[in-house]
Amino acid sequence: MSEAALKVLVAPKARKVDPKLNAWVFISKKDEDDEEVGEFFRATAASADLIVDQSKSKKEVAKTKVTAKLENGTEVTVPKGEWLVGACSEDTYEPDMGNLQTLNNATVLHNLRTRLESQIIYTYSGLFLVVVNPYTYAIADKIYSDAVIDAYRGQLRHNRPPHLFAMADEAYRTMLNDKVNQSILCTGESGAGKTENTKKVIQYLTKVASVGKSRNKPSSGSTAASGAKDETKLKLVNMFTTYNKDGKGSANAFAKALGRTWRNKIKRKSGVAAIARTEKRNDLGDLEEQVINANEVLEPFGNAKTTRNNNSSRFGKFIKVLFDAGGYLGGCRIDTYLLEKARVIAQGAGEANFHVFYFVLYDTKLRSEFELSELKSKDDYEYITNGPDDTIKPALNDLSKFFSQFEVDASEIHSIYQIIAGILHLGNINKYVKSRDELAKATLDSSGSKLVDLVCKLFGIKDTKKFSKALVSKSVMQSRSEFNKKEARENIGAVAKAVFERMFVWIVIQLNSVLERSSASSKDFVGILDIAGFEIFEVNSFEQLC
Repeated sequence: MSEAALKVLVAPKARKVDPKLNAWVFISKKDEDDEEVGEFFRATAASADLIVDQSKSKKEVAKTKVTAKLENGTEVTVPKGEWLVGACSEDTYEPDMGNLQTLNNATVLHNLRTRLESQIIYTYSGLFLVVVNPYTYAIADKIYSDAVIDAYRGQLRHNRPPHLFAMADEAYRTMLNDKVNQSILCTGESGAGKTENTKKVIQYLTKVASVGKSRNKPSSGSTAASGAKDETKLKLVNMFTTYNKDGKGSANAFAKALGRTWRNKIKRKSGVAAIARTEKRNDLGDLEEQVINANEVLEPFGNAKTTRNNNSSRFGKFIKVLFDAGGYLGGCRIDTYLLEKARVIAQGAGEANFHVFYFVLYDTKLRSEFELSELKSKDDYEYITNGPDDTIKPALNDLSKFFSQFEVDASEIHSIYQIIAGILHLGNINKYVKSRDELAKATLDSSGSKLVDLVCKLFGIKDTKKFSKALVSKSVMQSRSEFNKKEARENIGAVAKAVFERMFVWIVIQLNSVLERSSASSKDFVGILDIAGFEIFEVNSFEQLC
């Protein structure tokens, strides 16, 4: 059965062609923006030898013209030196591009394209695996089934067609045999499929290392903050915790407004903040399922629509899948990097805020409870720059189900949505920041003060006067203690970004507190680094450059 499942991953044999008559040529043209672009075309010459004589100089080669017919029937005449030599048949399906007789841009792209046209998305390039996103789930059932997993389990890479499972199995076996931790790097531009392939690596590892439910029951004292005690349940104020020492400026005043309750709620372990919980853990489901579903919890808070991808990860994560000495699944840990906080307060043309903002805005019940207006245009909310996003499908019910697997109860889930609503209202305070001129003292009018009261209610802040003052004035005396209008708006944005980031960190901590259930005996790991996709724009943000 497992061998038969591999048929969909095996390509036909390539047809050999005469390299002296077949080659590639790059034809340039202008696009809509009048920028020069182009495409490689297959070309066949009638009799001329397309191989460039290396003994001749470039000038001599350039003088020699070759006329040939492109695949679309067009005849072209170009200097011989502009032809890229290499087999260019219609059916080149080389599984490892390191074995191509001629290696250049054209032969690599053609090989990837012909394999993709045969629904084969994986191709080796030496030690690397190149993945082409097919932008369809039509082949997923065929190439990610349990039968395919069984076919790659314990097999040498060269004995099986190229596949992500082969890379995952090689990392897993090397970890077991050499007792050295392994890591897999998933990199590429936005929309290339990094996050989806990260999920498939986790799917494979949890499958081959699974040993049944009996091992997945949490042991006593195995929390992320083992031995720590906390007599009270987590309160909303924890989500605003400043994990470092108090800084200076308005952020310090903001922390004071929140109160000091949170100080006794945070413990440290290995330099990472962990929230101590005293209630006993319940068996909330298979560990394998929780490891896979951790991504489903993070995506609404860390993914957003960009011009390249409707579900682009705007943060990086390093996922450690932990194993015990016997190679059995022992837990998981997620470390996150470079959350694109700037997206919380502004988005580029054609882009959107993080998905969770729309989840809340599209929920009639939450809108009514949190006094949110319906999102109809870009003018409704300062922090929803481009108005409604039709690509977003509300999924609060599904998100709540995933949260419940990680000991996040209904009240805490509700508090998270409450924070999101508070950030949306916080952004609209900008509309009511007034001043006589650009350099004059910033103040809030009566409408702004009412909105501050609502934000404090949603954030759980009792001292509204301190919070209001912190938004428009400095707490450290300098030549002037007040913000001007521009500075006040920037300060409000800084608060919104800080609150969202701390909420995001709290969610990651909570996931890890459940996923690391047996980390004391699970020291070996296979890590998967899923770094946020890069995009090249005329103007790049700070987070993009990082």
